[in-house]
Amino acid sequence: MSSFEESPMHWERRSQLLGYKNPRVCDEVDPSAFRSNYRTQTPRNTPSRGVRVTQVVTLMTDDLIQRIEAATEKSDEELERELPGLLDEIDGQERELVREHPVTFGRVVDRMKTLDTAEFVSENPETADQFQELLWAGVEVLVEQQPEVQEQINDDITVNFSATDCQMDGHLEVDKDAQMMRGGAGTLDDPMLEITGPADTLVGLVTGNVDPIQGFMQQKYEMDGPVNKGTRLAPVINSVSDNIPS
Repeated sequence: MSSFEESPMHWERRSQLLGYKNPRVCDEVDPSAFRSNYRTQTPRNTPSRGVRVTQVVTLMTDDLIQRIEAATEKSDEELERELPGLLDEIDGQERELVREHPVTFGRVVDRMKTLDTAEFVSENPETADQFQELLWAGVEVLVEQQPEVQEQINDDITVNFSATDCQMDGHLEVDKDAQMMRGGAGTLDDPMLEITGPADTLVGLVTGNVDPIQGFMQQKYEMDGPVNKGTRLAPVINSVSDNIPS
């Protein structure tokens, strides 16, 4: 058998993996129900001696979207408690979430504005990178989809962000020729700009809570590097935050 779907034994094992106590349930379930919520993936560097190693990877489901939206309606304390688990489920599907459920992404961003980012990251260090990946995935997709944001990109700029009140580092790359932005957790080697400040301020630069120019003038954050690069970055960031779905 060359595929997961062709083997009844595979269907029996899959039903057990998904929590069905009765293996014979396979005979009563439409296989398309499994395929709608799951996909098979063959990992790299796996043995090839007649053995096919298959992983079950959770896709973005209506149930997950509903739970994300429900969490955004809860108090900050409840949201901070549920967010790590939700980010873990979203991990690797950030762009899918933004493209297919932009309003849900917008709601998550709105709630990010109300959270104490430094406290959240300090209490959940293992999810700090996932927190950033979701935010930067949204930025990348928004730039891809919004010509008015692309029009603001008139220079190549690389930036490192470092929070002064928690262990959170990120980076941003602006590509003039490709008219795109991409970012993520961790830092770049030899960036053009280095921006440091409280975590809430750094997140606010992207979500629209902090105006790049006014924030700098009010010393809400520090920037090391050519001022002209920062000046060209500001309208791009403002345009991104203006286009986040509300």
